Amino acid sequence: MKFVPDESQEETFPCRFIPLNEAGQTVDYFYRCGTQPEMEEALAAWLHRQIARIEQQLAKSTTPWPEERVEFSKLA
Repeated sequence: MKFVPDESQEETFPCRFIPLNEAGQTVDYFYRCGTQPEMEEALAAWLHRQIARIEQQLAKSTTPWPEERVEFSKLA
């Protein structure tokens, strides 16, 4: 729910209201006003940006693995 704006937290499908681009377009917007390919392109670009952001955060981390992953590796 971290990506969902506060005003959309109570929606039935809150993930449809995550802004996907600088214009603030959401999955809900594309369902109403766009096309399937436009939505897929915007969603893919958003996912790529989020993955890159997370990878950068992990690269800056002083620990190579978050504690949860270390704990999980003990179970494997």
